[in-house]
Amino acid sequence: MAKIILKCIGTHYNGVYPNWSSIPLNTQGQMFNEFKKYYVWAPEHEDDVQVNFKLKASKLLSSTFCDCRRKNRMPTFMLPDRWALLLKHWSTDEKFKKR
Repeated sequence: MAKIILKCIGTHYNGVYPNWSSIPLNTQGQMFNEFKKYYVWAPEHEDDVQVNFKLKASKLLSSTFCDCRRKNRMPTFMLPDRWALLLKHWSTDEKFKKR
């Protein structure tokens, strides 16, 4: 499931977002709608599935970025200019530098 979630993120990752919460809600919704193409659940579980999707997507995006920074490689879904902007952001963000 993690690979599918990352694929859904990558399909709609169209900006410079250093973390999940900075991704616009409409884009997060597009990512979830992409996820719905791969899995089926009862309508009464929609809200729970969406909450779990967002939690998992947030953790996966964070760990993907962390791994890529450590290995000095760009995520496969990222455009080079956006990756450069993210690296610049992380190098100057005081909260991030404390990690």
